[in-house]
Amino acid sequence: MNVKDNMNYIKWLIVVCAPLMLFRCGSTEVIVHKKYIPPEHVKTEVPKAKNRSSNKTDNAPPRIKITLPNISSGVKAVKTKRLTVEGMATDRSGIAEVLVNGRDAKIDRDGNFVAHTLLKIGQNEIMVSAMDTFGNRSEMSFGISREKQFKRDRIAAKELLPNWYHKQYAVVIGIDRYQNLEIPGLQNAVGDGRAVAGMFRDMGFEVVEIYNEDASKANIRDTLRKIEKVLLLQDAFLFYFAGHGQAVDLKNNDRTGYIIPYDFPADLQSKGIIDYEENAISLEYLSKISKAFKAKHIVLLFDSCFSGLAFNKRSIRPRSKFNTEYYEDILNRRTINVLTAGDDQPVSDGTGHSPFTNALLMALKGKGADIIDHDGFVTFGQLAVYVKENVEKRTQRKQRPQFDNIITDDGDFIFDVRQKLSNN
Repeated sequence: MNVKDNMNYIKWLIVVCAPLMLFRCGSTEVIVHKKYIPPEHVKTEVPKAKNRSSNKTDNAPPRIKITLPNISSGVKAVKTKRLTVEGMATDRSGIAEVLVNGRDAKIDRDGNFVAHTLLKIGQNEIMVSAMDTFGNRSEMSFGISREKQFKRDRIAAKELLPNWYHKQYAVVIGIDRYQNLEIPGLQNAVGDGRAVAGMFRDMGFEVVEIYNEDASKANIRDTLRKIEKVLLLQDAFLFYFAGHGQAVDLKNNDRTGYIIPYDFPADLQSKGIIDYEENAISLEYLSKISKAFKAKHIVLLFDSCFSGLAFNKRSIRPRSKFNTEYYEDILNRRTINVLTAGDDQPVSDGTGHSPFTNALLMALKGKGADIIDHDGFVTFGQLAVYVKENVEKRTQRKQRPQFDNIITDDGDFIFDVRQKLSNN
């Protein structure tokens, strides 16, 4: 091959091979800079089944069982507007949803469900449906009635109220004479105590009466200790004291109040805080133990001087119309109601009965506080307003009863005054 032929051959190689060389170099650059993807992350397409229905093995709908309300026992009527529905839905492929009257219920992995639904007055149909993970659905329904509640339905109240207090306990204390003869005697404290004790006993209370020499500090505290041991949440407790009370000045113009037991050793001219802390019973102590008692409803009644120091007084407006829902609401809330014969002042022993106890007897025994709706029940709010107005008018406001609920749950004590009270 001559030189000319060699040159032509070289040109031919350049023309033919150059594109091939560039192509490989370009490929090499792509390969070098390409991000490495591990094999396990490479997506592979799963071929779709030609016929989805051929894989369906569950054609059975879920089974539904209602546990609340207990429809198997024939529960057909309720008094509340809100109904809780509980039960279980079961299916071998799993439960996707449960609906109660078209709304989603809460379900767990085992198919237990719970839902709340509102009821209208009268007959209601409750529809429960369940769907499994294959779309199979089953339904069941039951009927339930919501009873109509009349605002002045005395029969309904008669059936409801006695069941709200399991037991009612009362401690009644009256002291006319004191061990220390320098403490002035009273004329009506024991008589007042016996009168209210008889009234409360007629109203269904279990009453412990403590008078004169039995009303030592140790015996009063021991009685309260025994009461504390038997009180249950659904019980009611009432404390009544008629006797001397005293106030003691503290720093910063503060004052604190005490009820005086039979065996108080000093005279009432003493201003020593130690005399009272060691030998009397403070209103603060009675407030504190009342808050610790299990009873949901408690009333403290003080027919003594300076008893208004038991709390920061406020006004309470009683409800004006009978309503079972109202009574149910206040009885489901805790309360410690306090009613005192006066403010931070001496109070009258009266003639026959003290003005405070006389008003108390007229309000409950005479049903004077049941004048708005005449339903046979007196709330503490109604009692307190009646007593306050009656005593202030009788004493020309020289004596001003005070009342309060010393906890914030906003309940109210209810006295049943429908029964015929004996003359005590």
